[in-house]
Amino acid sequence: RLDDFGPLVELFPTLKEGGGSGLFMPRIIFSLIAFAYILPTDASFSLGIGSFFYYYIAGVLAGYGVSIRAGGYGDPSIQSSLQAAADEMFAALRRTAMSAIIYEVLDMGTGITDRYGELAGSGAGIPAFVGVLDKSVKKVIEKHNKPGAIEPGDIFITNDPYTGGVTHLNDVVLVMPVFAGDDLVAWTANIAHWNDVGGMVPGSMSTDATEIFQEGMILSAVKLFSRGQPIESVFDILTANCRMPDFLTGDLWAGVASVRVGERRIL
Repeated sequence: RLDDFGPLVELFPTLKEGGGSGLFMPRIIFSLIAFAYILPTDASFSLGIGSFFYYYIAGVLAGYGVSIRAGGYGDPSIQSSLQAAADEMFAALRRTAMSAIIYEVLDMGTGITDRYGELAGSGAGIPAFVGVLDKSVKKVIEKHNKPGAIEPGDIFITNDPYTGGVTHLNDVVLVMPVFAGDDLVAWTANIAHWNDVGGMVPGSMSTDATEIFQEGMILSAVKLFSRGQPIESVFDILTANCRMPDFLTGDLWAGVASVRVGERRIL
């Protein structure tokens, strides 16, 4: 999978002294490079740091018989494009959302994963939010694993901490598959705080809740759009269980616009 996501580390026997597997060091190297690429900061700064790590480490390790070959999403030019696409997704979500907690507080995040759900690029936003997007995508892939279950134009929604890794039910994730022809090549995803998702108190955040069911409706990797068309029954369930259905609908469509922007930029 490293070929699909980032720099491929190839070890030579010189690093396997003492009978070790030689896996510890490349994991550190790969983590450093990946960390530098996904810093939630200005794109040029993030990419500059990423390139510095990549070429500096490559030069140092060359003397130890280790070569690092750029490939897939780890290539600097591809990484730059993914960063720009994720940043545009962030801008689209911020500019079209109805809730101030999204467009003012910026309680949101955007990202792009490879076809397996591994994070490949991220926009600005809360780092902890960006860090759950890959888990949400993987849960969608795991749940909708039958042939034809994932098609072009589909969009999935999840807010379940047990099937996606979100922090609480107000933080809603939208994910969209990206197809090149008949091949699934990537996913676009965003997460944002919705004002109300039902539950025992307005705002869906009660200090007296004793179980998750009191916090609001649970959306466990549910298909929201099928081949580009909204599934009206799911929309009806969402609005019927919210005290602020207009805001929910507006923020939902802002999230849809965001993942669709990412899809267009990738293709």
